[in-house]
Amino acid sequence: MICSNIPVLLAERRLKITKVSKDTGISRTTLTSLASNKSQGIYFDTFNTLCSYLNVSPEQLFKFFPYDFDFNIEGDFLLHPENGVYINITATGQKKKFIATFAMVISIGYSDKEETIIDLIDIDVILPPMDDEGNSDASFICKLITELLPIFKMRLSDDLLDLVMYEWEKEFAHEISCCVTWFKDN
Repeated sequence: MICSNIPVLLAERRLKITKVSKDTGISRTTLTSLASNKSQGIYFDTFNTLCSYLNVSPEQLFKFFPYDFDFNIEGDFLLHPENGVYINITATGQKKKFIATFAMVISIGYSDKEETIIDLIDIDVILPPMDDEGNSDASFICKLITELLPIFKMRLSDDLLDLVMYEWEKEFAHEISCCVTWFKDN
């Protein structure tokens, strides 16, 4: 997994995307896409311009983690979260693949007294304690997630939010707020 370190670099320098765009000629859309990890790629001249402008090396502009994560949510989690919700997490990297299922707790917030208009979904992913051996897929994935740098954990949360929001938009017509928390069960 590759993540943009641009938000951290901008924060350290107290810079806004608008200023970087004006100073470099790189469009705000491109910078926002890169900073939010939504970009599919980057041109070398854009990469070079950003490195020069921020006075950083290429490995400081982007961070690498040797595993990619995929999610699959089991069950009808939007209509019946009370039935139990589980998420399958796959970690792939270094020629290995680890798959495990974790419990999710979904809390739904309503904007009306009749509880008909949902405006918030709060997702808690429960990571189980690692077993004594520490070698099961669940333990390995749990270890990976808990040891992630904040920038990677944020990317992981964003990817999970994207999945939930995609499912939400297929089922319902209005927008909601959504957040993810990773809990380590002790």
